[in-house]
Formats: sequence, C-alpha cells, structure tokens
Amino acid sequence: MEYIKGRNSVREALKSGRPVKEIIFLNGIKGDYVVSEIKLLAKDRGIYYHFADSKYIYSLVGEKHQGVIALLENYNYLDLQELLQMILPEKDKVILALDCIQDPRNLGAILRTAEGAGVSGLIIPEHRSARITPVVEKSSAGALSYIPVAIVTNLNTAILKLKESGFWICGLSLSAESFYDQVDLTGPLCFVLGSEGKGLRNLVEKNCDFTVKIPMKGKINSLNVSVACGIILYECLRQKTEKSKKKPRNPL
Repeated sequence: MEYIKGRNSVREALKSGRPVKEIIFLNGIKGDYVVSEIKLLAKDRGIYYHFADSKYIYSLVGEKHQGVIALLENYNYLDLQELLQMILPEKDKVILALDCIQDPRNLGAILRTAEGAGVSGLIIPEHRSARITPVVEKSSAGALSYIPVAIVTNLNTAILKLKESGFWICGLSLSAESFYDQVDLTGPLCFVLGSEGKGLRNLVEKNCDFTVKIPMKGKINSLNVSVACGIILYECLRQKTEKSKKKPRNPL
C-alpha cells in the first residue's frame, strides 16, 4: 500500500477507477469544487473517507499534500506484451521509452505532458530508472491514472520488440543531424528520451530508426528532459492533426 497526496492526484485516481482504499482530509479543509468532487466520487464508489489533523497527515506523507491524501494499492506495472496488447488497436499510437531517467519529479512531469499530448503508454527500464512513487504521482497531477506504465528488464530488447510490432523508434539526441520539425512524425512512434546528464546510451541510440534534436541558441546545450519531451510530443501532435485535416472526405 502507498499514499498519494494532492487534490488533483486523488481526484484523478478516483475518476480513473484505481484501487483507492481510503481518503483522509485535513481538519477544516476549505471545500472548493475539487474537494467536493472527491467526496462525491468517494461516496459513489463506496470509499471510506475521514478527517485528521495536520500532524497525523504529515506523519504519513510529509508536506505539500493540499489537505487531501489517499491510500492506494501499490502501483501495478505492466510488462511490454501487456502494454502492446492494450494499445495496438489504436491508430498512429505514440509511446515513450525513458533511458535511465532517475529524477522522480522529471518522471512525473513527463507523465503530465504525455497525457496531455495523447500518449498511449510509457516504458521504463527495471534498473537505473525512477519508479512510480508518491512524488511521481503528485508531480504528474493525476496523469499517472491515465497512462499505463510498463517495466522492462532490457530497454534495447524492448526497442526491437516495438519495431517488430510496427513502431518507428525516434531518439532525442544532441548529435542528430535533423531537427525535430524536419521529419515525419505521423506514424506509430516510440520516442526514446535519455537522461539530462548523459543523454541516450550508445546502444540505445544505435537501435533507434532515426534521431532528432532541438535547436539550442544559448550557452547551455541541453534542456530539462520534461521540457524536451513536451516540445517533441506537441510537434508530433501538430503533425498528426494537420494530416487528419487533409484526409479527403468520403463521397456522399
């Protein structure tokens, strides 16, 4: 079992049907619309909620809980095959694979951006990677409730499996020849993002079908990985949207 904290995280966990065991509100919490919605959702699902003082809540989750926490069963990771079975019926799906991203706040921010851009799933390696924690949950602002996460023992093996399943593999790399807006991003894609300090590992980058880069004009030659993720995902979404507008209508 684990606690998640924050109004949006708790609300989205309830809305998405995740296994919430109980909800605890801070005594005297102000009843804004999110708090009211959490109470209604809990009542509809028959989930017990109660109130507690700040000292007790702090003992469970620390600070920055916004007056609401929830107890959930431990996060249920998928394996790669389960993820593929879930998303393959989708058309022009997009997934993310993260190569040794260890900061939980970056992972949460990536999940939040990915959900907004319509990403179908996320892949993380078993070793040298941030896992799903309450920090990730809160940083994702509830997005974790809508994006399935698969964990794999070997990212390179997973990339080869994705290729067999029809995905093009696009890596973000400072050494790429093409800029991110100069390539076709409209098909089924897996974007591979590396850590801020080292980028993609050599073999991971070698296994990508192609790589792209983001132009940098300042003296610092890299972006926060969650920012870079947002840039590439929304370029992908822009291209897919433009492509869908150009499809001819069926004759009457």
